[in-house]
Amino acid sequence: MFLDQDTLSLIFIAAYDDAPNFATTSSLRSVNSLWMALADNTPHLWTKLLFNEQSHFANVDRARLHTHNSKNYPLDVNISLPQTDILSTENAQTIIALLGEHVHRFRSFDIHATAHEGIEALVAIGDQCAASILEELIITVDACTDDYDSISKFSFFPYYVIVMG
Repeated sequence: MFLDQDTLSLIFIAAYDDAPNFATTSSLRSVNSLWMALADNTPHLWTKLLFNEQSHFANVDRARLHTHNSKNYPLDVNISLPQTDILSTENAQTIIALLGEHVHRFRSFDIHATAHEGIEALVAIGDQCAASILEELIITVDACTDDYDSISKFSFFPYYVIVMG
């Protein structure tokens, strides 16, 4: 007995919703070519972009896969900088530029950094276009050494929370 693709796609979505991360999607894609094609054509599986490890900022293909396979679905982007200098790498700059092209699809944008210097490059993501469907913007800075006025770039966002240590 075989499951039709719609049913299997719903099972994929349920598995992903239970553990929404790239490992889940990668596991589904690695079973066989049919599952890979089905996962690649199920946009919901690609709508949560999590960058919270150094390896995530080195993997441009992973970011491209998410932005491409999510089609035009809204994106939930979570970036937690393991260190502030991570954004100076060429791959991280490419990822930031790629995300900037999709700001109009951001449903939520959650940024966490240990110091405000790490936030500046991420704030620039909003320079390329308006985040017209953004419902939630959260910026968390563990240590702020001085007044931080770059936050004003987020004035076009409908709702935001800024937490500074």
